[in-house]
Amino acid sequence: MIGLWPVRLRGALRGALVDEDIRKVDRWTARYHLATVSFSDRPVDPFFNANRPEDLEQAHVLLDQLAG
Repeated sequence: MIGLWPVRLRGALRGALVDEDIRKVDRWTARYHLATVSFSDRPVDPFFNANRPEDLEQAHVLLDQLAG
C-alpha cells in the first residue's frame, strides 16, 4: 500500500497513534475522504521493491530494458 496524506494531518495521525493506540491504517483513514488511484505496471511496476540481492539484479535488468 502506498498512501499520501496532507502534512496538516500529522497531528491527527500522531494523536491516533499515541492517544488512541490505533495501529491499523484503515481505522485511521476511515475518518477521511479517500481516493484510489491505479498505476499501470507496464512497462515497469512504479513501486518495484528491492529487498534482496536478487531483487537488485532484477532492477538492473529492468533499467537496461527501459534504457533500450
